[in-house]
Amino acid sequence: MKTLDVLHRCWFRAWNRLTSPSTDRRDSGSVTMENVIWAVAVIAIAAIVVLAITNFVQGQADLIKPAP
Repeated sequence: MKTLDVLHRCWFRAWNRLTSPSTDRRDSGSVTMENVIWAVAVIAIAAIVVLAITNFVQGQADLIKPAP
């Protein structure tokens, strides 16, 4: 039964290699780099929005005068 399992796995690996489109090794990380760049851009935009809201709230809080 163990031999059958090993043969089954090997057949699927060979089948996947033969039927999957060939990818160039140089381009294999390009999708990952694109995702990293987008993630950094989204984090930067979120940080700018948080900074703007924080400054607005602080400015409005400074306008509130404490009761005597």
